[in-house]
Amino acid sequence: MIDEWKKQIAIAYMVKQKFRELDVDGLWSLQYPELAASEDQIVEAEEAMHYRLPLDFREFLKCADGWNQFYQRVDLFGTNDFKGSGRMEKALELVQWLIEDGSWEGTANQLLPIAVSIDDNTLFCLTTEANDAKDRVLWFSGRLVDGFESFTEFFLAICDYNRLEVQDLINEHPSEGK
Repeated sequence: MIDEWKKQIAIAYMVKQKFRELDVDGLWSLQYPELAASEDQIVEAEEAMHYRLPLDFREFLKCADGWNQFYQRVDLFGTNDFKGSGRMEKALELVQWLIEDGSWEGTANQLLPIAVSIDDNTLFCLTTEANDAKDRVLWFSGRLVDGFESFTEFFLAICDYNRLEVQDLINEHPSEGK
């Protein structure tokens, strides 16, 4: 599965690279995924969270220990975020807001943030075992936007959203899309 993750990460980067080429307004910066996390780093992060990450997310981290601006201005967390970071603090504040607002009817320990926007209230969370929801990753942006059955499905779906943004830019600037 590690080889498959390496392939999917490379494809995702190529899509983002094409998007950056077409982004004549310079809205988004092109960021590389972080270097692979070691098994020890993953275990340390899990111990800090008191939660064992799903196998597909663990394998992703062994290929890329997070990815800044993975989707628009959303940063996908790496192991250091799970041990405490400004991004995690913001994500946990958003979880509390979702509960207080009534957008999430569960408890805070049922959601583990895995990605957050640096600009707005976009948040992606893993659902923990304390939650019986069918979706493992939930996408919030002030309210529940979508759900994905696994980390893998989430990753591939976001890659597809990035492809759609590339197509939108090609449609806006057809001469530059060639």
